[in-house]
Amino acid sequence: MARIICRKTGSIFFLELIGSASLQNAEKAKAFFLTIVNGNCSECHIDMSGIQEMDLSYVELLVSFSRTMERENKKLFFSKLPEGHPVSDFLIRAGFLSAEIQSKGVNYGL
Repeated sequence: MARIICRKTGSIFFLELIGSASLQNAEKAKAFFLTIVNGNCSECHIDMSGIQEMDLSYVELLVSFSRTMERENKKLFFSKLPEGHPVSDFLIRAGFLSAEIQSKGVNYGL
């Protein structure tokens, strides 16, 4: 099960995802993400380095969160994952992230 640890500084949220991000906990995460979208958040930073595995449903949830934040004129950033991290490998293989962007060591958005 994935845990979400949240820190807030003003209108900036910092999320840390830990564990297994899968369909079983996607509904809880969706509800939490909606509170961020509907709240006074101006930008959100997500660190996924603590995720051990992720399924496609959770990737779709993150893509939807990203698009919703963009539509609301709010910024969303994903911290760079360590080289060889299973989530970055999955995102690259699934076509959601280019190996070039991942290798640059910068924050990126889906």
